[in-house]
Amino acid sequence: DAGQQGWLGRSSFLLSTGEDGQGKLYGICLYWNEPFLSKDPASGEYRKLQSRRCFCILTRLPFFEIHYKVLAMLVRDRAFHVDRFLENTAGQGTYDDGAIEEHRRTIISTSAVRLLQSYYAAAVPPPSLSGPSTRGSHTVSIEGHVVPFSWDAEDELRQPEAAAVRLGMPYIFAHLSIANIITLITALLLERRIVVQCSDLAVLTSTVMALPWLVRPFAWQTSFIPLVPPSLYTFLSAPVPYIAGILTYPVGGYDDDVVVVHMEADQVVGADDL
Repeated sequence: DAGQQGWLGRSSFLLSTGEDGQGKLYGICLYWNEPFLSKDPASGEYRKLQSRRCFCILTRLPFFEIHYKVLAMLVRDRAFHVDRFLENTAGQGTYDDGAIEEHRRTIISTSAVRLLQSYYAAAVPPPSLSGPSTRGSHTVSIEGHVVPFSWDAEDELRQPEAAAVRLGMPYIFAHLSIANIITLITALLLERRIVVQCSDLAVLTSTVMALPWLVRPFAWQTSFIPLVPPSLYTFLSAPVPYIAGILTYPVGGYDDDVVVVHMEADQVVGADDL
């Protein structure tokens, strides 16, 4: 499906915007290779190349599937305008440097802006009418497009949990053995310092987002940071329980009592005493 639509893939991530971990900001991304005209500085001739392009929605509403559908509409709109510009430019036989530069700087069209405005103002059916038992039977109208929509939970208050479980649990059980998952649950119940390390942003933040729900009906009460930037790695030495996600190994290493989950290697380090 991704190849037929022309995009390379999609990913999602989670940022925490509050000290208590309750202020969650979800990122939903769609990326693809886009053709563009590049001027050779030596010959002055233009040639057609490709570069990676990404559209990303930042939102506090964890409705991943409909966000991806809207991004797909934006990508199609972008592809239509790019293809039309390239065809018109090739048909003229000459290249206008000013027009090419203006086109390069135009990220989204006016029609894409209208689509986003319509999406922002769209009326969402309540969860009692669009829960999992009737998934796909309700729609949202977005700039003339009828898009299927449903909640992940039948209760609005449980939507973040249901979305986190649906998004993150498949990664946990695909990357970690049952023995390591049990060790991880033990570390969570004992409120240990837990670091999840993975180079894939989507896998990393989705996993960290889902971890607290492994101990239901208990609730994780302390620090929760889906993504710690390298400039703040000193936080990992804080003497308090936390769940944190990092993309790369810290230069100074980890404290001895930190439980480190290496997602890509299916390893849990620092849990020998559990």
